[in-house]
Amino acid sequence: MNTTIESIAAAWSMAPKSVLPTQSDITGARWHCAGGRRTQPYVAPLFQNVHVVSLLLRGFTGECWLDGKTFYTGRVSANRLRVTPAGHVPSWRADGTVEMFHVYVPDSALRRQLAVLGYCGDASQNALRQTKYMSDPLLKNVMHRLAVIARVDGRLEERYLQTLEDTLLLHLLIHYGSSASVRVDSPVLPSAGVNLAIVAISTDLGTHLPISELAKVAGMSAAQFNRNFQKVTGFTPHQYRLQLRIEAAKAKLAGRNEKLATIADELGFTDQAHFTRTFRQFTGMSPGEFSTHCL
Repeated sequence: MNTTIESIAAAWSMAPKSVLPTQSDITGARWHCAGGRRTQPYVAPLFQNVHVVSLLLRGFTGECWLDGKTFYTGRVSANRLRVTPAGHVPSWRADGTVEMFHVYVPDSALRRQLAVLGYCGDASQNALRQTKYMSDPLLKNVMHRLAVIARVDGRLEERYLQTLEDTLLLHLLIHYGSSASVRVDSPVLPSAGVNLAIVAISTDLGTHLPISELAKVAGMSAAQFNRNFQKVTGFTPHQYRLQLRIEAAKAKLAGRNEKLATIADELGFTDQAHFTRTFRQFTGMSPGEFSTHCL
């Protein structure tokens, strides 16, 4: 188990319900914390170089503190999110059971992503800023997908996990980055433009974004985009999108009981037959066979 998760498990005297694969320096865990009769608050360890992104899977009523000062009091709904930058200590107490999924992001991972984007960060400043409990549909989508990967014990393609992690990093930097910690260092690199396009693809797999639209996101002409995309990923945009759709379908099949027609529609396939045919081409088995295999 990752040392960050181990330290939290020791502080809270519990083991996580599930954990993201530890091959990456970004990791995560699903926690199931008892409340009610517990009088002592849950206090997280101090992480000087690790940022925490929290997704509430079950709402609660309680008190929350940050560095010992009152942060929030009252009801927090399920699917609310919170970013706690490195160097801060969150703590909380609830009136009942709290279920949440945390992703632990090393500051070094954010700095590497900044470098890819052509920026240079000031190491004396936090890369992320503190947020209150909030709603963010894209971040919620990515966090739920990562939670599913943890629940199925990482039995999905590594490329899919890497895409989700890249999407998470870019979204955090774009929407929750500390402006004081970043300065322009060089022009945006081709690989950075491709990463931005990958974020656009993975954000809504059910929508077929045309090459012209993806090229605009990447800041390139269509011809440059196609060339750079294949150079960076080894696939055409269409092939890459299909791979992500199949991995997302695997997560849905392994994570909960959804109808095939619903999955096909959510992921942008023409119909259930098209989904089944494509799934078999990529995996060598039908969706039903894959579901049985995951049991």
